[in-house]
Amino acid sequence: MGARTYCERNRDLRDGSVHRPDAHAPPGAPEWQLFDHLNDPLNQVNVSEQHPEVVERLQRLLADWQSYAEAARLLPDAESVEGTSAEELERLRSLGYIQ
Repeated sequence: MGARTYCERNRDLRDGSVHRPDAHAPPGAPEWQLFDHLNDPLNQVNVSEQHPEVVERLQRLLADWQSYAEAARLLPDAESVEGTSAEELERLRSLGYIQ
């Protein structure tokens, strides 16, 4: 199993009022869901079929990010904090940046 990169993990996207969740998608959910976060903050109504142009744009953005992350060899969060002091880790936890 090779080294994991950040791009293999969470891929939530937000752009203005639209939100494309990934990390917490229920089993069997379509690969691409899109929600109007301002009018549907609980993400109940998937609007991806009504806005295919937004889905296409977000797919391109995600592909660009994945290419960048792979080229830059970005690490998953858990690995990127190795060597960080206990004090710094606690501060990051208190701010919600890491668990």
